[in-house]
Amino acid sequence: MPTTTPKRAAPKIAASKCFWPSGRGKHKLLQRDKSTRAIFHSPDDLKFRSCMTLFHLAAPQEPLFQAALSQFVGGEGDVLTLESVG
Repeated sequence: MPTTTPKRAAPKIAASKCFWPSGRGKHKLLQRDKSTRAIFHSPDDLKFRSCMTLFHLAAPQEPLFQAALSQFVGGEGDVLTLESVG
């Protein structure tokens, strides 16, 4: 008989700690004239988009994640992340 893992509620997270561990690098969001690739380099630019997409889905009430998506990637979430979540 297969066992299933019970679904858990998404944990409440502090936006600054998820967006930038230990609060370092908060200036990154202020760099409006640079692309995510210029700021984070590859493949971290792809991870950034995926993480912001996932964090926005987990905490839609937190405006920071949608603001990051809007500022850096035209407001579009990562397609592969959205497909994985379903």
